[in-house]
Amino acid sequence: MSIPPTPFGELFRRYREATAFSREELAHKSNVPLGTIKRWDRGKTQTVQNWRYLLQTAVVLKLARGQTNSLLTTAGLPSLELLFQQVLDEKDQALFVSWKSDITHLSGMQQLLNEIPLTVVPPISAPPSGSRIPFAANPHFVGRDDVLMTLAHRFYADAALDLGSRVILAGLGGVGKTSIAVEFVRRYGCYFSGVFWLNFGDAAAIAREVAACGGPGFLELYRSNGDLTLDDQVRLVQNAWEQNIPRLLVFDNCDDPLLVQQWLPMTGGCRVLITSQRQRWPSSFDIPVYRLDILDRSASISLLQGLAPRLLSNEADAIAEELGDLPLALQLAGSYLAEFRWTSSEDYINELRNAMIMAHPSLRGEHENDISTTKHDRDVERTFLMSYRRLDLQNERDRMASAILIRAACFAPGMLIPIELLLTSVNLRPQMMQGQAAIGRLADLGLMIVEDTGVRLHRLVANFAQAVILDVTAQSTVEESLITHVKNISQNGDVSSMKRMLVHLEWVIHRGANRVETAMAQLWFHWGLCLKTIGDFRSAQPAYEHALRLYEITFGDMHPDTATCLNSLAEVYWSMGNFAMAQTHYERALAIEEDLFGRIHATTAKTLNDLGAVAYSLGDSKTACMLCKEALSIFETTLGSIHAATAESLNNLGLFLISMGDYESAYLPSEQAIAIYEQTVGPVHPDMATSLNNRALLMEFVGNYSEAYELYERALAIREQIQGPKHPATAQSFHNLGAFMHTTGKFNRSFYFYERAIEIFTETWGINHPDTATSIGALATLLDSMADYKRARRFAEQALSIRESVLGSRHPDVAISLNCLARILEGLGEYTSAKALYERALVICDETENDSIKAIYLNNLGRTLQSMKDYNAAQRCYEQAVSMLKETLGERHPDVAYGLNNLGLLYQCLGDYKIARSVLEEALSIREATVDPDHPDIATSLRSLAELYQVTEEYTAARVLLERALNIQTTMLGATHPDTHKTKNQLVTCMAALDRGEQME
Repeated sequence: MSIPPTPFGELFRRYREATAFSREELAHKSNVPLGTIKRWDRGKTQTVQNWRYLLQTAVVLKLARGQTNSLLTTAGLPSLELLFQQVLDEKDQALFVSWKSDITHLSGMQQLLNEIPLTVVPPISAPPSGSRIPFAANPHFVGRDDVLMTLAHRFYADAALDLGSRVILAGLGGVGKTSIAVEFVRRYGCYFSGVFWLNFGDAAAIAREVAACGGPGFLELYRSNGDLTLDDQVRLVQNAWEQNIPRLLVFDNCDDPLLVQQWLPMTGGCRVLITSQRQRWPSSFDIPVYRLDILDRSASISLLQGLAPRLLSNEADAIAEELGDLPLALQLAGSYLAEFRWTSSEDYINELRNAMIMAHPSLRGEHENDISTTKHDRDVERTFLMSYRRLDLQNERDRMASAILIRAACFAPGMLIPIELLLTSVNLRPQMMQGQAAIGRLADLGLMIVEDTGVRLHRLVANFAQAVILDVTAQSTVEESLITHVKNISQNGDVSSMKRMLVHLEWVIHRGANRVETAMAQLWFHWGLCLKTIGDFRSAQPAYEHALRLYEITFGDMHPDTATCLNSLAEVYWSMGNFAMAQTHYERALAIEEDLFGRIHATTAKTLNDLGAVAYSLGDSKTACMLCKEALSIFETTLGSIHAATAESLNNLGLFLISMGDYESAYLPSEQAIAIYEQTVGPVHPDMATSLNNRALLMEFVGNYSEAYELYERALAIREQIQGPKHPATAQSFHNLGAFMHTTGKFNRSFYFYERAIEIFTETWGINHPDTATSIGALATLLDSMADYKRARRFAEQALSIRESVLGSRHPDVAISLNCLARILEGLGEYTSAKALYERALVICDETENDSIKAIYLNNLGRTLQSMKDYNAAQRCYEQAVSMLKETLGERHPDVAYGLNNLGLLYQCLGDYKIARSVLEEALSIREATVDPDHPDIATSLRSLAELYQVTEEYTAARVLLERALNIQTTMLGATHPDTHKTKNQLVTCMAALDRGEQME
């Protein structure tokens, strides 16, 4: 096996052969032993010890300074400059005479390259003498300053003359690679010691291009073509390029890595700019690839207006949109409109849309006003066709590439297509090598832009593919793959992925707008699914409604897919606060499912579960629990206990039980839901966040604040990660944390969370939405607690106005706003107005038959009547409230304790201390039995009972209760909470009374 020559040997032999010296002649003239010459020439030598021998041969070969340094470097020796500095002997110094002037001149070259502008683009200037640049600058060149400065930075590279930098400028045909290269050499060429342009489009002609650079007027390495053979001319030019001189070489239109490897200088100071349609290059090249994109829209507009000044900015913008900001197409369109000046921009755009765009005369360069400064083909279709024809459709990989290209053309142009989605459309998995190889082939041809997670196809490439590739199955397979992909990613609630799918769904729907068939119904349905997942329910509603119409036409009224669409539309109505419409659609879906599947079926159970949620939203917790329990039983029977649907019912059941105050019963289903979600959907999923949120609510109600806070935080973190920081679900988590911070007395934090929630809800839904009103109302309640009644009133009135306009004046949520505003008016001392609002809220409760909520409003009304000194009316309200709460929630519910506490304080006010004590003790007993021992509600009861003891002058007993209450409030609410301050003041009063008593004794 032959051993390849060393780099030094290969370079030495090339230099010797270029001068036509035999080994013997060279040994004789240089006084270097023939054996040494032979070893060097045969490539047997790795390093050279005697640098003098090497310089002696370099003198005879008449090597330039750069060539000599190349030999020294590959032989493991110092450069000429370093050797010259070390030499003291006059005889040795004589060896350097041939290069002394070059060494001196080199510092000037170094300084010139050091002065290359890096932060601004210099003006066009004359290139260095001896340069070979076949193209003039384009007077309409725009929008690429960032690229030009990037290249300047790369080629500067600290101006080290023996470390020539290389850059590949890659992009699809027509994106302006050659134009940028021309602009660069016309603006920056003067900072190099020569610029040499080579066209690599014809591999067979490259040698002549290289040789021409050495002829008269350029490097002048020979006098005429007849002096040397082509090979000798090429060698001389290559030798010159390997000198440490900062020249700039342009390898234009080079797509073959082997050609780059063949012609790239092995060493020396040349900078090399390669333009190519190929995006992927061998890693062994270690050459950075700058991927060139289309023009920014502002640059596109400038280019069009520069060519056709009559165009207004909006007209140029519309044309740029139609042409996808591709520079070649824009150049052609602008020059076309300049020539045909009576063609309006609107007519031109219509012509592009109404015909095969590639066939339009403007994009074929068929007008006299267009002249190419780079002498490239001015036909956009032919530009792409040259690349496409390089596919060998007899080859399996290239055949697959063609199939992938036409399917990519069916997606939204210019938008990212996920790899798994694209390859699924040709029945391949992303991991399969043949699919990846085919995509790589398209990237190499400049027909497809490849990114880390997907690919993009320019809109004109897509039009080209649809014009030249005949595949009648492409559109349908893309639609099927798109539907399947959306269905899969929707299960994970991945908002970012769903957002990417929206534009593709909208595109295929737009293209098939007139089709009335099942595929279109499914596309409209999944478009609605995407919109719903990202929280855009307002847009999801018409999408689902259109899908429903198509399902009813194609499948009929009693089809499973019709029922599924009804359910999804109902969910959207529910999310938007239109509970009546939600209930109607769920009931219609339930009727279809019962007819098709029967009552005991998972599909039917899902609708029952959702109907329970609607009943809960309407304030009917009893019906909600009943429907939820039935759904849960069916799920456990049909799907098993470890299933996400089962977890959802358990989660809902826990929430409904919490709303009824049955905290003890709510513990188990909420725990089970979280455990099942952990096993089925995983710890980071929107459903898990909902379950954690409900569990946090339970913990808050029972007074376990530390655990509640951790759960709220976990839920928020999941929603921000999966659904994004601007999703309504994330806003709901902010709202929940705001309510929690309000309860625990951290008013500033509460204010922050409420504002975040309002900001997101307003941005997502608009101001007139129930969710926005809920957070605004909560903010009003917070301001009421902070005694900022003026602002509180403004926000409460705003929330009420929104709910009345959106939900109607008789909606339960309107009653909540009435109650909120009434409490604020009560704080302002406007008792008559507060009384009227409470009474309006009670009327709404009577209509909805929600006794537990009605009892709360009765309690509040009683408090207002008490403040108005209408004690008999207040007593009736309190007693009615307690009676209703006991009947609906049971004798030992925390809300019963709330009513009893108010009633006891009234009896105390009336002077009936015996009954007051009995009632207040009962309230305390219920609270101690139902919530955690450190719950603030227990502190409230302790303080109320202590107040009675103080009235009856039982100060020692009062002190014990107040100290216990203060300990709870300081621990749970903090020392700065208003309730804590009230208890402190009450304790001070009690202690003062005790001191007075002791003094009297």
